[in-house]
Amino acid sequence: MINRIIRALKLDVSLYNEVEHDASYDNEAYIIVAIAAVLSGIGGGFKLNMSGGSHMGFSLVSAIIAIVLAFVAYLVTSYIVFYIGTKFFEGEATYGEMRRTLGYAYAANFISIIPCIGILAIPWSIATYFIATREGLDVDNGKAALTVIISWAVWLVIAIILGVLGIGAGLGMAALGS
Repeated sequence: MINRIIRALKLDVSLYNEVEHDASYDNEAYIIVAIAAVLSGIGGGFKLNMSGGSHMGFSLVSAIIAIVLAFVAYLVTSYIVFYIGTKFFEGEATYGEMRRTLGYAYAANFISIIPCIGILAIPWSIATYFIATREGLDVDNGKAALTVIISWAVWLVIAIILGVLGIGAGLGMAALGS
């Protein structure tokens, strides 16, 4: 599994094709997302506590919320990418294939918790997300880019709606951060 994570981080196209077509990698994709969610939750626990409290520290409740939001965001984002890519851009994929490839793309989020270097997770995540989308849908670069952009726009709308309703605003932002 570690070798596959490294390959995912190196943007190894053959890795994304491999996991796309092999359902036995479902559990590994979930594990990668879970690790990224835990790291996000740890970081989120500190961030939420520092911004909302009078002292610096770690909030277990905030961390758990961040973990749950990250995982839900992964599942919903996978579906949005699958739907947009197959319905509008002639992508060929199942939801499971899209979920697996995007699950491996989440490995880029592992570095987000590292101080000073964590900012590199943003462009790296965009790159892994793009490659996973392109390979998962079996589309060209233009269709993959449009799928990614529209998917993020859909998440932004969801985040705004949930924010206006006062529920789950963090869900939309968790997806945008992924």
